[in-house]
Amino acid sequence: MKLMKFFSHEKCLDSFILNFLGFQVLRYVLGKLIFWFKYNFFPIDKNNIKKFNQILSSGFDSKSNFLSDNDFNKLKEEFFLAIDNSIDEKQGENISIQMNEGLEYKTLYINETFKDKYPTLFWFKNHSFIKDYFVTCEQKKDYDLYCRLEKILVKNDNTEDPNKDYHFDTFHNTFKCWLFIDKVEKSQGPFRYLPNSNKFSLKRLFFEWKESIKYSLDKKVNASFRTNKNYKNKLDKKSVLMQVTENTLVMANTHGLHRRGDASIGTTRYAIQFWTRENPFKLILNN
Repeated sequence: MKLMKFFSHEKCLDSFILNFLGFQVLRYVLGKLIFWFKYNFFPIDKNNIKKFNQILSSGFDSKSNFLSDNDFNKLKEEFFLAIDNSIDEKQGENISIQMNEGLEYKTLYINETFKDKYPTLFWFKNHSFIKDYFVTCEQKKDYDLYCRLEKILVKNDNTEDPNKDYHFDTFHNTFKCWLFIDKVEKSQGPFRYLPNSNKFSLKRLFFEWKESIKYSLDKKVNASFRTNKNYKNKLDKKSVLMQVTENTLVMANTHGLHRRGDASIGTTRYAIQFWTRENPFKLILNN
């Protein structure tokens, strides 16, 4: 059964023997080869590949003034109405509030309940550019897309936050994007991304092998493999700090190295996040 997980999109195998023998490394290599083959020989839309060339090559991109002023103002108004009223409305599993000593992380998933009450948010969930982005970057027309509103309030900057460590989401290409509702300054902990860390490398291959063994021995190790904290300052000098204005769309292949920035106490960051987590071993081409 553990061998069957080889062809799943689970982040890491939980078998010491298989990981020691390099099966996690093989998953990494095959995931890269499959994506390269589809991208080069059976691309879904060549025009869109040109449009998204920056993220497909360097692993990240951004688009300022993404929506018209009129659409964005309506979206922003509905965003704050939804995120502030969601507790009273008690929409069940649609809401997630994580609170600890250092962080209040509130998310609200956009679903059919938004259609009448928050029509602009519901419209944005199905925006044509967003659809083109995920179809092109995933090279699939059949994929599961998730969308949620996010509010991140920092209450204590000394508390451990694993998302502030540089990490790879998983062993294969996987994509996210965020529309930022307010301006994001350095004090608010902007998203950081290491350019070109999405590309195949022998260093990453060895890292996958080493971390997969650690994971199989200790399940407390995060399956989104983290780099050594001693390298954080060094990586900060090489990474791109996504300080952006409101109404900016940030796109990233989170298979590459990234982290949440260091935010000051009392700061809040608001965004709408989209993401996928597809199985890279779907060999049938979705054209």
